Amino acid sequence: GTVAESPSPDTTGNQNSTAPTTGDAAPEQPEALPYDGPNVIAIMNETFSDLSVYQNLHAGYEGPTYFKSIDDAVQRGDLYVSAYGGGTCNTEFEFLTGNSMAYLGQGVYPYTIYNLTHAENLAQQFSNLGYKTTAMHPNHATNWNRENVYNDFGFDQFLAIEDFQDADTLRGMVTDAATYDKIIEMLQTDDSPQFIFDVTMQN
Repeated sequence: GTVAESPSPDTTGNQNSTAPTTGDAAPEQPEALPYDGPNVIAIMNETFSDLSVYQNLHAGYEGPTYFKSIDDAVQRGDLYVSAYGGGTCNTEFEFLTGNSMAYLGQGVYPYTIYNLTHAENLAQQFSNLGYKTTAMHPNHATNWNRENVYNDFGFDQFLAIEDFQDADTLRGMVTDAATYDKIIEMLQTDDSPQFIFDVTMQN
């Protein structure tokens, strides 16, 4: 929306003039304008790692060189997660909400046992800033109850296996590259600021 400039108070004594009041009613606030910020893309590639950090392997491996060469669009750092060998949803829960699994105990999966409707999360925060929000996971929407959780979190849309019918596959699963192509398509067809959360499958 647009914000109209308020007329100046009429100093001639005209009773019909538009002027600030000091009554009980709160002044009307202008409508919030969409935030014109950068697109934010979070990719949770389930098994991506840089094994070159383990120098004691003495294998001469330099790590993912292309990934390391991107210096203008990628935020890097060390990441420690509570899930090991399964339970991807718990890493998602920690990332999206900022809550730690350390306080919930072992064998607990918040996506499947808690009502997360009122849980503060990134989708909600970006939405409040005027972003369009998308979650994607090229597998069944029912996995880890994602279809309900992403809806509760307030994502505008969730792209699941049905949205990747013609995508390339490897080992019978949609490739990571296919999800990246989908992200590029979304960015090229919509100029609105977007928050896209991509949980890959094929890795």
